[in-house]
Amino acid sequence: MASVLHKSFRSLILLLLLTVAGWEDIFAQGDLLLAQYTRAYGYYNPAYAGMRKEVFITALHNRQWEGMPRSPKSFVVLADAPIRFFDREHGMGVRVVTETRGLFAINELMGQYAFKQKLFGGDLSVALQAGLVNTAFDGTKVELETENDPAIPLTKVSGKAFDIGAGIYYRRKELYVGFSSTHLTAPAIPLNEQYILDLTRHYYLLAGYNIRSIYSLFAWHPSIFAATDGHSSRLDVTMGMSYNNRFFASLMYRPTQAVGVSLGMQLGKFYAGYAFEWPTSVLAKASWGSHELLVSYSFPLSNTKNRDAKYKSIRFL
Repeated sequence: MASVLHKSFRSLILLLLLTVAGWEDIFAQGDLLLAQYTRAYGYYNPAYAGMRKEVFITALHNRQWEGMPRSPKSFVVLADAPIRFFDREHGMGVRVVTETRGLFAINELMGQYAFKQKLFGGDLSVALQAGLVNTAFDGTKVELETENDPAIPLTKVSGKAFDIGAGIYYRRKELYVGFSSTHLTAPAIPLNEQYILDLTRHYYLLAGYNIRSIYSLFAWHPSIFAATDGHSSRLDVTMGMSYNNRFFASLMYRPTQAVGVSLGMQLGKFYAGYAFEWPTSVLAKASWGSHELLVSYSFPLSNTKNRDAKYKSIRFL
């Protein structure tokens, strides 16, 4: 009986996601769909921790598929820093996520550790992340047209599980590439004795190149970002542009799913950016788009080091 309820509840979750989000990106929604991924890459890949020479703190707010009932909303805080011990370079990071999606509320707290190594004239980072995922489902807001279904919880249920991720990241001059996976152990979150939520492994690939000229203040930053969980996939093709390393703009195309634009400005150690995505799938009939605000701040580890360091995203490493 428990296994039947287990399967029924997973079917319910899928049904709720289909109702709230439409048919696109259902499985990919185990993790967030961040538009400014080059500015918040630490969310997807722990190996990015400490790759910059300063302490970086990034916060973003994402509102996905506005106009749809109970559309996903999330808040993310990322912090990372380079550290040195045993005469070697390392990186440490923290990832904090708060999200609401339909009748679900998800909270995550992850710690990240990255090992650094020089390789082929570039920098290699290999990392692990680990922490807790807490998920709650508010069954009191379920509306049924038929009699109560015992496979659907009608009370508030919640649970937590230990989660692990890993990643690798390499940069050499103007080239960078990273590969990572989240929910490596595919943890099961017991919401109570009857209902269990399974987290699916996700895989991510990022690659990009910075095109600069000594004769111009303009620079170009093409990149691709791919994600899959084995059932569905996402591919973002982005062309970014910057002027004097201060003003930023980019255009994104996600085949059959969305197009997007982002704008940003660097003011000293402070960066602020905004991204808008417009769905090109059937979601366009119910949503007027997704919005994302991002701010970041950097500072050196001490007053005697990196005084002249400037903000550098993945595009400028």
